[in-house]
Amino acid sequence: MSLSNNEALDLTHIRTENGSTTLVTTRAALDEIEAGMMRPTKRLVRQMSAVRSSANIEYRDGRKVDIRPATPDEIAALTALKQPEPTPAPTPQWRTLKGYKTGDTVTRWDGDRKSGPIGEPTEVILRMYSGCWYATYPNGRERFIGGSASKHWVS
Repeated sequence: MSLSNNEALDLTHIRTENGSTTLVTTRAALDEIEAGMMRPTKRLVRQMSAVRSSANIEYRDGRKVDIRPATPDEIAALTALKQPEPTPAPTPQWRTLKGYKTGDTVTRWDGDRKSGPIGEPTEVILRMYSGCWYATYPNGRERFIGGSASKHWVS
C-alpha cells in the first residue's frame, strides 16, 4: 500500500507500545506526550521522560510507550509493510430473507436448491411488495424471487 505525499509527510513519528511499532502523526505524538504531563490523564502515568518530540512513558496499567521521530528509511520500511487486506469471498448461506428490508443489497446465487448454490454470485437490490420479494439485477431487470418465507442462497 503506497501512501500519498501528504499522508507520508504526516506519519513522522514512531510509537512503540510493548514491542508493537506503528507510524503516527506528529500531532498524535505530541498530544500523547502532552496528555502524559497534564491533568487529568497525568494520573494514568507511572513514569515519564520527555525531550522535544521524544518520550518514554510507562503507564500505571503496565503499558510502556516509546515515541520518537522516524527516519526516512523507517517510514519507507513501515509503509511498505502495510498491505491492503484481501476482501473475503462471500460465503453462501441457505436462509430466508428475514432481517432484510427494501433497498438492501445482497449477494445472491440463482438456482435455489438446498443441495448448494448454482452459478455465479450476483449483487442484487431487494424489494418487498405485498409479502413477496423481488430482486433488481445490475442490468435493471426485476425478478420475483419468492415469498417472505422462501429460502435463498445469499451472503
